[in-house]
Amino acid sequence: MANREATSGVRATVISFLGQAEALGQVLGGVSLGLVAHFVSLPVALGAAAGLLAVAAIPVTVVARGWPNPSPGPAPRTGFRRSRP
Repeated sequence: MANREATSGVRATVISFLGQAEALGQVLGGVSLGLVAHFVSLPVALGAAAGLLAVAAIPVTVVARGWPNPSPGPAPRTGFRRSRP
């Protein structure tokens, strides 16, 4: 997604920022769930992880469906040519 939306001048910066944000989220989320598992219980931490995954699935589904774009444009060109038998 970042490759399609970012211009070539900022593409590397955008991809780097997304990688840093993902790593930070993994660290903070992992530590938080670990603390919940340690101080509360493991089943509660697993339930919280499942809940976070369900919440994260909502924007993924929205983006995958192309909402709120009512009329999708032409299919993106991949640059690959299909060989014919």
